[in-house]
Amino acid sequence: MIAEFNQCLTCKHITKGAGCGAFDVIPEEIATDQHDHRQPYPGDHGIRWEPKEPGIKHPMDE
Repeated sequence: MIAEFNQCLTCKHITKGAGCGAFDVIPEEIATDQHDHRQPYPGDHGIRWEPKEPGIKHPMDE
């Protein structure tokens, strides 16, 4: 489950459904902002949060 305002929704790697460029199914710890995905997470293949558009801040910085 992805929270209404979380890092995944502002990331350029998000895809339709429950996945993204890093994961087929986004881990709950990332989807619920318990883990800042600017930091490594097992299985992310080096793909981490990047802003969907220039100027977007990471939600954990607000």
